Order: sequence, then C-alpha cells, then structure tokens
Amino acid sequence: MAPRTKVSRDQIVNEAFQLVYEKGLQFLTVRNLAQRLGCSTQPIMYNFHSVEQIREALIEVCIMHFKTCIQAEIKKEMAFNYIRYSHDYKNIFTFLCASKVNFGLDFDQNYMYMIHGYACMVSTSMIEFDEKACIGWIESV
Repeated sequence: MAPRTKVSRDQIVNEAFQLVYEKGLQFLTVRNLAQRLGCSTQPIMYNFHSVEQIREALIEVCIMHFKTCIQAEIKKEMAFNYIRYSHDYKNIFTFLCASKVNFGLDFDQNYMYMIHGYACMVSTSMIEFDEKACIGWIESV
C-alpha cells in the first residue's frame, strides 16, 4: 500500500488561490485541487467537507492578499493600486466581487463606485489597463 499524502488546510487553500489566480473560479474543484497537490480527493475532503468551505477559507486569504497589495498612505495611490490589482489579479478580483465582499476601504461611496467601476472594466478587458491613463483619470476625479 502506498503511503498517504499528508495535505494541510493551508496547502489546500494556497493551491486553491493559485488555481483561481491562473484559471478562474470555474476550475476550483476538489478533483482539480487533488491533481495539483498530487493526492487523492480524500485529504481535501477530510480538511474541508465541501467546495463551499474551501471557497470560504479562500475568501479570507484573498482579502488579506488584496489589502496587502493595495495598501498605501495616499488615497489616490490606493485607488490606483485597487485598479492595478483588478488587472494583475483578474480572476482573484472577480472571485472577490462575485463573493460580495465588503472591501472595507475608506473611500466615500461615490468615489468607491467610480474606482470599482473602472476596476471592473479593466478586469473584464472592457478597457485596457494603461498606467498613465489610469493615473490621469484618478487625478481628475
């Protein structure tokens, strides 16, 4: 009998993050995670009883990652980082938006709507991300 592969919750969530980052939420399945981790589905289902539980744990990791990436002292710099995040981490950004996460940012509501709208257009490739144009737009808002 082959030895059992030990897989921790952290390894599973980290691999789930990589999977969603690379391919998108639609590829987040127990079978895909098991294949990437080089194990059967059993260790994953032992740690998480459903894909929904994996998603819940993944949301926490994604929020921490998002907040770390957009952190800035200046509000306009944070707005730029928010938009850049939607470009650099399209699938993670889309996952967070679909999860209806409160990003907890200190922007007034109208400013947040504009920044988020711009970020959504970037993440869905409705507009191309151009650093200079983005900075110019943020400066004008």
